[in-house]
Amino acid sequence: AGQTAVDGLDAHRQGRESRRRIGYVPQQISLYPEMRTLETVQFFARLNRADSGEAARILEQVGLSEHASKRVGALSGGMKQRLALGIALLGDPPVLVLDEPTTNLDAEAREHFLGLLTTVRQDGRTALFTSHRLEEVERLADRALVMQEGRVLYETSGERLAETTGLRT
Repeated sequence: AGQTAVDGLDAHRQGRESRRRIGYVPQQISLYPEMRTLETVQFFARLNRADSGEAARILEQVGLSEHASKRVGALSGGMKQRLALGIALLGDPPVLVLDEPTTNLDAEAREHFLGLLTTVRQDGRTALFTSHRLEEVERLADRALVMQEGRVLYETSGERLAETTGLRT
């Protein structure tokens, strides 16, 4: 029960406008493997009615400029995840929703991705993310909710998560 507001908009009554203010990174990324990296960002820019000229800047922001002409299928998992973040940043949405964004990444790719998320947060965006990794929540979250079977068990700050829940990182 309750209401949902996105950037001050009633998400129920102003759904389309609310969705335009959200960038989304799914857990399972589905991209066209034969398209080139830059073409992929331009394609999603057109779909999202964002400026397709923004694509090169987005690739720079997520550290993929040197891979602009590479086919998406040839990118590593970490690069694909950064590409998905770049696509989510098209149109400069104030809210990002990320579903288990580091699940399939190796340690180096995960660290790079978390660094990008830290930068995105410093730019003033709200990031709502799910994670099973306490160290990520402690590092990134201002507020943390621990849920089980759709119910909130704990609400605390990210830095107090282990203390509040009795779990260790």
